[in-house]
Amino acid sequence: MYNTRLEEAMCQKILMMIAGNLDRWQPDDDSETGMEAVRCAQLTAQGIARKLAFALAAEIEPITPERWRHIVQAACQGAFIEVTAGGPMIKIGENPSFVRAVGDATARVAAPRASAWLRAIEAQEEAALRTQLRKYNLPQSEVQRLIAEYRARLQ
Repeated sequence: MYNTRLEEAMCQKILMMIAGNLDRWQPDDDSETGMEAVRCAQLTAQGIARKLAFALAAEIEPITPERWRHIVQAACQGAFIEVTAGGPMIKIGENPSFVRAVGDATARVAAPRASAWLRAIEAQEEAALRTQLRKYNLPQSEVQRLIAEYRARLQ
């Protein structure tokens, strides 16, 4: 069954992944150009998320990581983005790194609840959070508190 919340969640994950890279693609652009790039990224994210949501709705068996990679690859096929207003359209869906990033960004949303795949994603995210927190030289008690908050939000 098609789920608009699922589509919206995946769209946000994809958009945040793209937005996190926009400053590398155009580091010196003004805010108007940046906002235009975000609007273009929003359209790209919506298109891919819609395809992913429909594909998930059509699946009968629980999704596996390998199956998800195939679904993401198909959803990204033909995707493009305009990085600068009036600039060329980049066929970003043909870029293996972009396709992999979309898959990674949306895997948590697609992974079946209580699956080994979801537990692995959560463990990777927690490890990444711990790595980030170490950079701030926080007391161990504060790190544990923040990890506990993170785990509580997952529930």
